[in-house]
Amino acid sequence: MMLAGFVFSAFRMNNLLDGIIGLISPFLDVRIYDNGVVARENLMYGSNLGSLDNEFSFDMSQTVSHGGRDWLLQTRSTPAFDYLASDPRPSIVLGSGVAISLLLFIVALVLIRSRLMAQISEGRYRAITEGAANVTLVMDEAGVPLYASPSCFDILGFDPEEVQALALESLVHEDDWPQLAKGFDDAIVAPGKQMAVIRARIRDAADNWRDMEGTYTAMLAVPGVDGVVLSLRDLTQLKAAQSELHRLAFYDPLTGLANRQLFRDRLNNVVRRSRRSGEPAALMFLDLDGFKRINDTLGHDAGDELLRQVAHWLEGCVREEDSVARLGGDEFVVLLSQISGADAAGKVAETILRRLCQRIRLSDHEVGITVSIGITMIPHDSEDPGALMKFADLAMYRAKEMGRNTYQFFTPAMNIKAARRLLQQEELASALDEERFVLHYQPKVDLISERVIGVEAFLRWHHPEKGLVSAQQFIGLAEETGLIVRLGEMALRQACIQVQALERAGFEALKMAVNLSVRQIIDSRFLDMVRQVITETGVSPEKLELEMPVELLNEDPRMLRELLVSLNDLGVCLILDDFGAGSCSLVALQQLPLDVIKIDHRFIRDIPYNVSATDVASAVIALAQKLHLTVVAEGVETPQQLSFLRSAGCTQCQGNLFSYPLDEDALIGFLIRQYERPLIS
Repeated sequence: MMLAGFVFSAFRMNNLLDGIIGLISPFLDVRIYDNGVVARENLMYGSNLGSLDNEFSFDMSQTVSHGGRDWLLQTRSTPAFDYLASDPRPSIVLGSGVAISLLLFIVALVLIRSRLMAQISEGRYRAITEGAANVTLVMDEAGVPLYASPSCFDILGFDPEEVQALALESLVHEDDWPQLAKGFDDAIVAPGKQMAVIRARIRDAADNWRDMEGTYTAMLAVPGVDGVVLSLRDLTQLKAAQSELHRLAFYDPLTGLANRQLFRDRLNNVVRRSRRSGEPAALMFLDLDGFKRINDTLGHDAGDELLRQVAHWLEGCVREEDSVARLGGDEFVVLLSQISGADAAGKVAETILRRLCQRIRLSDHEVGITVSIGITMIPHDSEDPGALMKFADLAMYRAKEMGRNTYQFFTPAMNIKAARRLLQQEELASALDEERFVLHYQPKVDLISERVIGVEAFLRWHHPEKGLVSAQQFIGLAEETGLIVRLGEMALRQACIQVQALERAGFEALKMAVNLSVRQIIDSRFLDMVRQVITETGVSPEKLELEMPVELLNEDPRMLRELLVSLNDLGVCLILDDFGAGSCSLVALQQLPLDVIKIDHRFIRDIPYNVSATDVASAVIALAQKLHLTVVAEGVETPQQLSFLRSAGCTQCQGNLFSYPLDEDALIGFLIRQYERPLIS
């Protein structure tokens, strides 16, 4: 800073002059003369830049009288920070200040960084010790806990301070303590080395055992630790998850029984053991009789409850070393791991039949169930698990053929029959693809007019080797394999085409009856199929009669009524076939839109020699008349049967007495002849 000149007035006080000189001395070069004698003061520059005698930018002189003396005051100003003022002291001071400031800044950064690192380390430590599924314990050389991680509370329920007061042995299962103690001793003699994993059961605060695994690491010489570290990992949830996965993979979720995969493993083990020891075992294949009807009528919840109850009953019928499994649906298997022989297996089967043959209440309905059982012996029948399952299945189907609610042992003849059945199934499918099926027609006669009023179509298989094969020989196989759906559509289409042909031949009033199966009717696209065939063939629906088996009444009543109402709306005639052969609800007869009932041929066969048959036939005819239904008697073969049916009020008949089933050409000839003379004389 440059100062302008100062003008001093006279001072009367020495101390005042001294004060002024002290004030301006850092900036000015001041010289004082006493009567011409220079009295120069040693003034220090505030900037320590030294004295500049010859270099100045301002000069002023003034005489001051004081104390009886004259004083000459000379004042000069100099540039304090001019480059010519080369006093080395300011650079040293500046450099030292900068260096010290830098050093202090670095020290501050180091301290801040250390603090941040300490906070980060503390956060990581808390995340590891408090958030992880591990319990960390630090113990002294005597095994006394010195420290427990905060996660101890979340996992075991103990406050960390409480664990330090507890003896570790009191928390460990007595069977697992020896190996845990040995691991501690091994860690003491191997400092710094992580020991092998040890599994142990640890008791939590709720007095429950938790599965855990841990490792020891001796850190006696590590500052801040000074002990043996035990890190325990909680395996309880992991084991629970593994158990659940195992259950889902190997056990049936509905019944809790072994599933197909687990049962196959058990069967393989029994077969190997039986092969080595020669001791017999037995495999049973069980199928509930009529389960589909219960499932469809009462609902799937009721069906599931029945399956659970059956599983419980089956487990009560066998020993602990035996196996019960559910393969799916209503199919169960029982593996008798070791028995004395076939007689013992038969006794177990009888026990199962008695236990399961009872009534159970489902959805406010009391229903009865039975079971069909097939048995195969190990290793007598086979040592191949797949073959054994097949043999037991064949024996079970044989039990169903024998009337159900029974058991059958496998025999080689069943295998031969099954092979023959498989071959027939392949031939049946090929015949359907090659259109080797034809229809034959049996006339239906009206007893009042004594004229043919319609025909019933019968399916025949034109076999290349066996000739014409009746439907009775293959229709059951077609239903089991599902081919009946395609066969039924083909038969309906041919029958509708034949109606058109009869109309062109002049027989416009004849109706065509087509037999249907339960499997075909309950098919989801059955109604659409009927509509499509009627549309494509152009047949009048009023000339079409659909004959439905009486077993259809066992299906879901609501579904059945909706279906029959839809068919009735199309205009087709609905006939209930084989009436009297099975269970039939009179309520169903009243509520369903039926037009005709057919008396089962087995009742007609025994007329007039069997009183019961004649009574049943008379009752059926009377019942149908009350319900305003037409009655057709099928299987009429003798004049005596015809005479009785006419007297009982039956209006329509068909059977070999009038004509056997005829092919298309023979039917036309028969119809022409029947117009020339009456069929009934």
